[in-house]
Amino acid sequence: MAKKQTTARVAKNTASPDASAFDKVTQIIGLMGEAGLAELDLESRGFKMKLRRHATPVMIPTVTNTPMPTIAPFVQPVPTSDPGVIAATPNAGVISPPPAPKKAEPTYHHIVSPIAGTFYQAPSPNSPPFVKEGDTVTQGQTLCIIEAMKQMNEIKADADGRVMKTLINNSTPVEKGTVLFWIDKKK
Repeated sequence: MAKKQTTARVAKNTASPDASAFDKVTQIIGLMGEAGLAELDLESRGFKMKLRRHATPVMIPTVTNTPMPTIAPFVQPVPTSDPGVIAATPNAGVISPPPAPKKAEPTYHHIVSPIAGTFYQAPSPNSPPFVKEGDTVTQGQTLCIIEAMKQMNEIKADADGRVMKTLINNSTPVEKGTVLFWIDKKK
């Protein structure tokens, strides 16, 4: 079944874009995502913009003459009175061990990307990164750069603490709201 796409058309007679055009375009892209729009056409005097969200590709299976692989039967553990003992149904095969308990994720402060763009750890390819894991940072210190529409936007720490983990690789595209760093706040 094909997914229905929502389209919005906006027409406005305003002056041509000025220095804050980047901020306006960023806001429009954010609103487009929040409203779930697939297309957006914007026209004003001397300015025309058309934004389209790419559809998710559909995988179409191909038919071949190769035989289908056989699948081993599912093994169902049989409940016992002793939780440490796992019994299997007769002639069932191998039983996998119980899953390991999940580790609780640490509760660190998250530094998130305020915009969509490309993540850079350093001001230039030959420069050292702004911060590394284990570094102590202060509020207002630059942590990375997000490049969006040829603009370099410095992302700064909003709290004092230690960088526990950098979650994004250098030169990787990020979306608005992507967690970039875990910071262990100073108490």
